[in-house]
Amino acid sequence: MLLDRVAGYVADAAGASVDHIKVVLLLFAAVPLSLVYPYLPPSTRSPLVHIYSLALVTVFCCFTLPWTNGFLQLLASSIVTWCIVKVGVKQKWGASMQWIVFAVALGHLTFKQVPDALNIIAFMRDPTFSKIDISGSHLVLVMKLHSFACSVYDGQRPLEELDETQKASRIPEVPGLLPFLGYAFFMPSMLVGPSFTYASYDAFTSHRLFAKEQAAGGKTPPKVVDPTVIPPGRRRKAAKRLLTGVFFLVIYSLYGGQYNMARLLDSSFVKGKSFWAKFVFMNIAGAFARFKYYAVLLDSWNMNANVWLRECIYKRLAKKGRKPGFKSTQITFIVSALWHGVNPCYLMTFVLGGFCQAVNRSLRAGVRPFALPPGALTTPSSIGTPVPMPKVDVQPGDKSAPPPRNLPKVKLQPPPQTPIKTLYDIVGTICTLTTLNFAVVPFLLLDARLSIRAWREVDFYALYMIFIPFLVLNVFGGVGVLKKYQKRRDRKRTEREEEQERRRIEWEAREERKRQLRGEGLPSLGLDVEEMLREEEEEERRAAAAAAGQSEGKKEL
Repeated sequence: MLLDRVAGYVADAAGASVDHIKVVLLLFAAVPLSLVYPYLPPSTRSPLVHIYSLALVTVFCCFTLPWTNGFLQLLASSIVTWCIVKVGVKQKWGASMQWIVFAVALGHLTFKQVPDALNIIAFMRDPTFSKIDISGSHLVLVMKLHSFACSVYDGQRPLEELDETQKASRIPEVPGLLPFLGYAFFMPSMLVGPSFTYASYDAFTSHRLFAKEQAAGGKTPPKVVDPTVIPPGRRRKAAKRLLTGVFFLVIYSLYGGQYNMARLLDSSFVKGKSFWAKFVFMNIAGAFARFKYYAVLLDSWNMNANVWLRECIYKRLAKKGRKPGFKSTQITFIVSALWHGVNPCYLMTFVLGGFCQAVNRSLRAGVRPFALPPGALTTPSSIGTPVPMPKVDVQPGDKSAPPPRNLPKVKLQPPPQTPIKTLYDIVGTICTLTTLNFAVVPFLLLDARLSIRAWREVDFYALYMIFIPFLVLNVFGGVGVLKKYQKRRDRKRTEREEEQERRRIEWEAREERKRQLRGEGLPSLGLDVEEMLREEEEEERRAAAAAAGQSEGKKEL
């Protein structure tokens, strides 16, 4: 097979495994294959778009990569999920349906991750170990399956109970099995993601995403939905993303070995180095470790994984009418750790991340307002959220189809950038990056003992940065004290401003009375008053001159 020969040649030249090279080549091949989707018939008229995805994914997994067994497992998991949702809606299981799907999907993933963890251990012991499996695709599928169940559940709930994001992604009716499988095995996101909602997939495959309002015959009232209009510049943007990924891949290939977190475990490397030298190296190594993920994922993986955790886990753990708190945050991070794998190092990273999130919230609520002028924290009532796509059966030239709504998003205005706010942002960014690079050490090394050893080399600096503020702000009530001081400061500032305004109004009133007494300050009459005054003065002078002339005449007589 041509791909095998090309992969073998590249693998020999790069010193990598053939399977890894195949995955990279398929990632590049997915780009031109994805350009076909907008030109396929809309899914409302033909199932070809779903069949196209399933056919390509089958070729990728069963005939190009040795993933036949894994692909069949993912297919079975998807069908089971669709059946659970179908029965759950019919039997009115309510909220329990989404959690049943979550338990089944995550349980299957965890069962599969045990041998995957053994593969990781084998790789750590023998770097020549080159087995690659379908676990990355399974991670993406779990997000899709659970998101689908949550969206179907939201479709059965009253609109009054949903926020804007849930309204945009809700599914009122369970789709057929073929469209669902087309969503689950969407070819461009099959290998490495990202995940997305079924509503987004349906808008894309039905061409509602491309629908554009056009005036017929130059007149505004009649509207035509033209499905052939594709957003301009999409190829340019895709090429830009591709080149950006290649750039990060090249940087990682050139310098990833030099800046590897495992070098902190090399006694010959760290010997004689100061704390600051090891501190800088750890943060550079953490940045280069992320370059590997930027190469194929950019920001969509973490963004959409965070969206799934926020929308399907975090927000649904809180009781009705209450906001999620610290417990919901920690449970969400633990779910993220279990989703990544059964290795305890994932728990080390993500539990620490949960405390980082708690400290971040406390600092934002207690400290950040002091970097802003009073009143700068007010925000609009509605925040920009995605707008639900209209239900349109797109037909060429169909004037009866309602045009899509293109409602603008409401954006939050940034707070005023004072010098103190600039300093707060700089210090906060540095602290965030340094704690993040410290926390990901177990995620990268996947060995708890070695991770603690690497942390010891930098004196566990991030643990002090995280837990000292956490104890002060969250445990000992520091946030409450700061909020009281904020209110007192704002109240004094308000009283001082009100007093200054009162004095200004009194001064203006006094000045206005003085101007009126002087005959000034009648701007509404303008030049007419001045003209009248000049005429009166001239009349007085003429009268005075006439009177003077008469008096002189009398004297002469």
